[in-house]
Amino acid sequence: MQPHLPPLNVENVLKEQTFFKLPQVSLNLKVNGTVRAEVVDVLPSGSVLVRINGQELEMRTEIPLQKDTTLLLKVLGMPGSEKAIKLQLLEILSPKKEKVEKKLQSLDLTKDLQLALRIALGNKDDETVQILLQKGLNEQLQRMNEEIIQTLKPESFVALSSSQDFKTLIAQAKELIKKGAKNELEEVLKNVKNLPQLKNADTPLLRYIARANDAQTLVQRFEQINDIFFPAEQFNSMLTQDIQQLILNSGTFLEKRLDTLVKQFTLLQNVQEQLDVKTPKEIKEFVLNATVLDEHIKALFSNETQKPLQILIQQALHTLHTKAQEIITHDLKVLVAQMKESLGDDKKVSTLYHNLQNFQLYSLVSGMVYTYLPVVWQDLKEGSLRVWADKKHYFCQIDLDFEDIGKAQVDLLMIHNSLKVEFFIEDAVFREILRDGVTQLIEDLEDFEDVFVTFVSHSGEKTRYTTTDGINITV
Repeated sequence: MQPHLPPLNVENVLKEQTFFKLPQVSLNLKVNGTVRAEVVDVLPSGSVLVRINGQELEMRTEIPLQKDTTLLLKVLGMPGSEKAIKLQLLEILSPKKEKVEKKLQSLDLTKDLQLALRIALGNKDDETVQILLQKGLNEQLQRMNEEIIQTLKPESFVALSSSQDFKTLIAQAKELIKKGAKNELEEVLKNVKNLPQLKNADTPLLRYIARANDAQTLVQRFEQINDIFFPAEQFNSMLTQDIQQLILNSGTFLEKRLDTLVKQFTLLQNVQEQLDVKTPKEIKEFVLNATVLDEHIKALFSNETQKPLQILIQQALHTLHTKAQEIITHDLKVLVAQMKESLGDDKKVSTLYHNLQNFQLYSLVSGMVYTYLPVVWQDLKEGSLRVWADKKHYFCQIDLDFEDIGKAQVDLLMIHNSLKVEFFIEDAVFREILRDGVTQLIEDLEDFEDVFVTFVSHSGEKTRYTTTDGINITV
């Protein structure tokens, strides 16, 4: 999957600069192109001596510049003149920023991707992202996607969980755990581990289950994985909040969510400790004005009497604690971390953990949400989902690559109430099937209130769109 990023956003566009002394050798400057210039010296006349493409030349400017700074310039040209050109100052690069950029340029992304992303995060702007893209960031993310898919192979887990023998043994184990029958549980554990899929476990997910030391741990590990991975067929029955929860459990959001929970937890504890010295009204105002509290928790604090309020705070603390436990149990990144601990020195699992961490870093650097979605879809080699919204403009791109029918892409663009749907289908037979259903699709779309379908079309080639913020997901 190839993420798409915005072009460089130029801030502080300043006045134009005019050369009055051109170099003897051509600089090969292209009109409307950009070029970097190092300020070699500031002359008494107010002009500056700059170095462009290895050549020094004098430049007149009204903008105060300092020696040893680097300028990013746009070539404008001067109509009717062959002896002068104009350059527009786009940005003055600080020595620190220039040093960071040189460091990024020198890094090998095949070996130092995580370091490059951390450096870019410390100097976050569009230009650092552009440097990473030029150095092959897209290709590295594609490699990461392939490594995750090949390492996890969740279809092997789905095959195990759907087999009747495994279902029967797991059901027996759950019943025996309730009864506390230890001897029978040991026999069930032995039978589960003797199943062909677990006896010859060839994926980290299956080995993680097979290495459980007791039946209760085995059941817990199975349920943990089962809550994270699911067949694509379930999408039809899933609600919007279910899909949102799936994205939140993808490993990219874990630290952010836990950080929020800790802040909420700490705040409520502080409120509880101050109950004796604050009136219920003061406590209510304190809590309602706290930005880290979500609306659900704020709604708890509506009682004006102290004792019920204290009970509500205790309930909220308990809810937060349970919520944190659920997040840890159902998060993909935590699952991989536990797999690392259980499987020991497994290089593939360690790489997988770092790949998820790289997704998280890249999401912070780029301003997009870039993550792996653990959906098991038969015959799907790879897929990506991009969602972007800006006021009343919405864009969604679904890009799939199947083993049997090849590539399929759907672009949905909605501006106000006008909807455009565009398909690219690689397989000729599938393309004809889709074409036959277009009329029905338009009729179904028009059933939505206040939506006007502009057109539904077919494209001869895949299209690319550039967005500034959004969600980018790989399955």
